[in-house]
Amino acid sequence: MRNALLGLLVAATSCRDFTLVGPESAQQPPQASVFLTVDRFDSSRYVLGAFFFRGVDSRGHFGELADPALYVEGSALQPRINAGSELWDYNWEETRADGGVHADSLRIRPPVLAGSPLPGVTVTIPITGREGPADVTWAEGEDLRLQVSPPIGATPPLSGGPTDWILELGDACGGAGTSRPLIVQGHGAYPAEFRVPWEWLLSVTPAPAVACVRMLFGYRVSNAGYPLDVIVDLHLTWRIHVVATN
Repeated sequence: MRNALLGLLVAATSCRDFTLVGPESAQQPPQASVFLTVDRFDSSRYVLGAFFFRGVDSRGHFGELADPALYVEGSALQPRINAGSELWDYNWEETRADGGVHADSLRIRPPVLAGSPLPGVTVTIPITGREGPADVTWAEGEDLRLQVSPPIGATPPLSGGPTDWILELGDACGGAGTSRPLIVQGHGAYPAEFRVPWEWLLSVTPAPAVACVRMLFGYRVSNAGYPLDVIVDLHLTWRIHVVATN
C-alpha cells in the first residue's frame, strides 16, 4: 500500500500541467436597490422602499459597514432585519403640500461599507412635476395641452433617465374607471407638453374627467462602493373641466 501511494505521488508531481482545485467560493458582492413612487396631484406623495445586501466574502462572512443607515432628506433610516433573510430593507414616506407643480428632488445617502470614507455619497434624485395647476379646461375644437416641468438631467453621481411613459384619459386613473380610457404610450424621453388632438378626445365617452401621465425612470449610482440602482415610478394627474361651446 505504501509503495502504491508513493508511486501515485511521484506520478502527480512529474506532471507539468495540473491545477489544485479548492472548494467553490461563496463570495458575493454587496448591492442595493431603491424604489421610489411619487404621486403628484393636489399634493405630492413620496413612498420609498429600499433593499440592501451586505455581500459575502470568500470565507462566507457577511460584509461589515461603517454606517448601515439610509438617509432620506437628512433623516437616518435604520434597516429592518427580518429573521431568516439576508436582505435589509428600509421604508420612508412623506406628503408635500406643493400642489404637485414644478420640478422637485429627493436626496438620499445609501449605507456606507466599512473602509469607505464617511459621510458617504449623497445622491439627488430629480422629480418631474406639472407646469401649472391640477385643473385644466377643454372645449370641443381645441387640443388638450398638458405641460410638465422641463426634463432634468441626472445629477452626479447618477446616470440614466426616463425609460417609459403612458398618458391615460378617462374617468379615473390606472384603469379604475368604468369607461374605456384613451391611452398613448412612449419610450425614452417624455415631451415637455402632451398635446392631445380634440378629435381623439371625442372618441372618449363620456368626456374624460382626468388626465394621468405615468413615467418610469431608471438610474445607476456610480460611486457608492457597490452596485446601486434607483427606480422612480412617477404619477402626474390633471382634472379636466369641459367647457361648453356655443
